[in-house]
Amino acid sequence: LATYAKPAAHVASRYPLQNRLHRMLQQVERESFSKRTVFTSRLHTGILDEWLRDHMVYDEIICPGAAMLELCLAAKLQVDPVMARSESRNLHLQGFAISSPLRVRDIVKDSGLASAFNCILEEDSTVEVYSKNFDEDTLCARGEVSLVDPSTQPDWLSMEKNLAHLETTCT
Repeated sequence: LATYAKPAAHVASRYPLQNRLHRMLQQVERESFSKRTVFTSRLHTGILDEWLRDHMVYDEIICPGAAMLELCLAAKLQVDPVMARSESRNLHLQGFAISSPLRVRDIVKDSGLASAFNCILEEDSTVEVYSKNFDEDTLCARGEVSLVDPSTQPDWLSMEKNLAHLETTCT
């Protein structure tokens, strides 16, 4: 059995954001007074066609929670250059809660207007996702993003092995 590993120079980072924005973080504005960063995105036909249009709940396109999680992490990496370059990028999203679905207009069916949303990153690392659809701003999700030292995290692999051993010895 042969395996192939890409040379290190060709390995892509999960969040290669140092030089470009995440696909869903299309526009960025730093507010100097409030010291927050506001990312704006439109869920255009390309995003709808590639992956979003089939995420339907009761005949309505809903942005998945996993996409909002990734969006929040990508926003933090975009704003924090030290974190983005860190070899051990253990991002921690604490207290993440989805308070309202991020509803998405189908551009083809709904008069050609793309859905818009904001991902707002506060200076204290609080991140919020707001839907800007249907002439109102709705808070969809909120959490706090931080970089965590890997040495302070549990060793999940060892715990799993210990659990497996205990399960075989306990009856």
